[in-house]
Formats: sequence, structure tokens, C-alpha cells
Amino acid sequence: MRRFCVRAAVLSVVLAAALLAGLVRSGTPVGPVHAQAVKDTARVVIVDSNATFSPANEYLGQWGFAPSHVTVTQGEPIEFDNPAGNFFPHTVTSITWSGSPTSRTLTVGAAFNSSPTNDAFLTPGTSFTLDTSTLQPGQYLYFCSIHPWMVGTITVTAPDASATPQ
Repeated sequence: MRRFCVRAAVLSVVLAAALLAGLVRSGTPVGPVHAQAVKDTARVVIVDSNATFSPANEYLGQWGFAPSHVTVTQGEPIEFDNPAGNFFPHTVTSITWSGSPTSRTLTVGAAFNSSPTNDAFLTPGTSFTLDTSTLQPGQYLYFCSIHPWMVGTITVTAPDASATPQ
């Protein structure tokens, strides 16, 4: 019985060494580098209901973006989903502004626009992925151009300069 245990232990060590050597040769990271967390894509769900929206009655209808605020690092994508169970098409359209507080100029769709034409609306069951690598770090306001009461915000932060790609 003792010989069997020694052989099993030696076999385990040899097998582990061979496996480790194979991983190192194949280029697969081993150790702490491999343990780095992979961040998921940020997701925003577009919410609508079959009820008629009324600004005078906030309990009538459920409309919006969930969550209404997302923070990402520049370069991380954000996926906007219009679930198949929704009833209406939507857009994800930026609002930017310039000028002083007394004479602001608003611009729609300059930073990003999921639907630059009517043919490109996000119909139920479709999604739009926003590439934030083209956005400068800062705050962004967006809305649904079809249902302008639906608004959300995005914070884009600068990439961590101390992080080195592996």
C-alpha cells in the first residue's frame, strides 16, 4: 500500500510539472498575471411599457434606461439593449452643448447616435454597442429622440496609466 501511495504522489508531481511546462510553452500566462479580473461589458436596458406616458402622472407607464447612469473607462463598450418584450423602437442619442449658461447651443447626436436615420431605430429585440474609445473622459448626456423624456448619463474615465497590457 505504501508503494502505491509513493507512486501516486510521484505521478501527481510529474503530471503537474508537465502540465505547468506545457502551459508556459504555449504562451498561456501562469500565476498572478493570469488571475487578473476581466471586466464585463456595461449593459443598459431600455425600458418601455404598453401604457401611455404622461409627464403629469409618473405612475402611468414605465419608460427609461436602466441603469440611468453608467461609469466606464475610456475604451470599454456599453451595450444598450431594447428587449424583445418591449413595444416601441428607441434611440440612444447624445446631447452636447456649448456657449455660456445664458446662451447655450444644444447639439443632438454629435458625440454618438445609435440611429442617425429612421431606418436605424433600435426595434424591440435589437441592441446598440457604444464604442467609448472615441469619447474623451467626461460626462455625457443621452436621450431617446423618439421619446425625449427617456434620459441617461455616462461618465467616461481616463484609462489607468499604471496598468500595463499583458
